[in-house]
Amino acid sequence: MIFVENTDNNKTEPDSTPTPVATSNVVNEAPTNSFKIQNVFITPVVQMANKYNFTKEELDAINKLELKPNLGNKRTVSSKILEDESLKKMKDYINLGIKNYVDTIVCPANKDIEFYITESWCNVTDPTHFHHKHAHPNSILSGCLYIQAETNVDRITFFNERYNRIKIGVDNNRFSNYNSESWWLPVETGDLIIFDSSLTHMVENTKSTQPRISLSFNVFVKGTLGDPGALTDLVL
Repeated sequence: MIFVENTDNNKTEPDSTPTPVATSNVVNEAPTNSFKIQNVFITPVVQMANKYNFTKEELDAINKLELKPNLGNKRTVSSKILEDESLKKMKDYINLGIKNYVDTIVCPANKDIEFYITESWCNVTDPTHFHHKHAHPNSILSGCLYIQAETNVDRITFFNERYNRIKIGVDNNRFSNYNSESWWLPVETGDLIIFDSSLTHMVENTKSTQPRISLSFNVFVKGTLGDPGALTDLVL
């Protein structure tokens, strides 16, 4: 059973010497120490602006879900919990988040393809427990809706899995999205986040005083992908 508890001023004569004609095309040349960072191939994590408000009926349905042991925490036996009719409003909200991600980031050429939820389950992480480091195979997008998460305490940690040939070491006071091997985001009750399923993540040992409860889901696609002219046509 799951139990949910109810960011020189001197003047001089003018110089009559003719002014040389400029031969450079550079206008208002910037100082040599000035530069601009161009972001290439960004990995987005989308967070819905509005938090989801859970109904008593939804919380009651979640509380009745059967759990089984997982590495570091517990998860529901069922991996299809959003098929429960009492959670339809919750599923609609998640589908809206998926649509926002797809329309803004993926931008598919074929508007007829459908991104749909393939699996959905709950995770329960008790105080001091953790959720092991993992990614989500056989999925395009994944996400979490936080049913119970403590403000300013709970968070999710993502990892940069690109191979670094040389480990220089980073100033502890200057970690950023450009030089970090991991990056955490704060979460709280009602938050919905969606990300690429290949993005490795985990939950470190929680410092919360109550169980951390999240609903996780995977997303795949069906329809006609690619372009026959480019030999990338695929019907799913």
